[in-house]
Amino acid sequence: MARIIRVAVAGRHPRRTALRAALIALVASLVFGRVWRPAWVAGESMAPTVPDRSFRFVALLRYARRDPQPGDIVAVRMAGRRVMYLKRVLATGGDRIAFSNGVLRVNGVVRPEPYVQFHGDWTFAETTLAADEFFVAGDNRALPPPAHVAGAVRRDRIAGGLLY
Repeated sequence: MARIIRVAVAGRHPRRTALRAALIALVASLVFGRVWRPAWVAGESMAPTVPDRSFRFVALLRYARRDPQPGDIVAVRMAGRRVMYLKRVLATGGDRIAFSNGVLRVNGVVRPEPYVQFHGDWTFAETTLAADEFFVAGDNRALPPPAHVAGAVRRDRIAGGLLY
């Protein structure tokens, strides 16, 4: 009976099975630790683009060779490597950004936001971003600003881009 259990668990060649398991573990560790990061979405700030309680992947290497652009959805690291928020980039370094009654202005020009379906009345005074900063916010602007984690973030806080 013990032999049947051992063969069922380890196969006919236990060393080969152990090697395959170790290789699978190594590849999975590299892929999900350095290339893609699985993420559960908790919150309504990106609705309806990214619904609450949905499962997504973050491409950790998306911005290895280029900076995020306005309109990109990025993962912003808040605490450690695992806690991230999905947000949309609204402006980049050196831009002047302001909200007036829910209307986004970048460098004094109204920027259309076709992805925003739930509009609000956000109002923020104009601010100029530093060279290494990005202004990020969620798509659900019906939520009041205190319900969002939004604002200027440094480039080193952007962990990657939304893959799926």
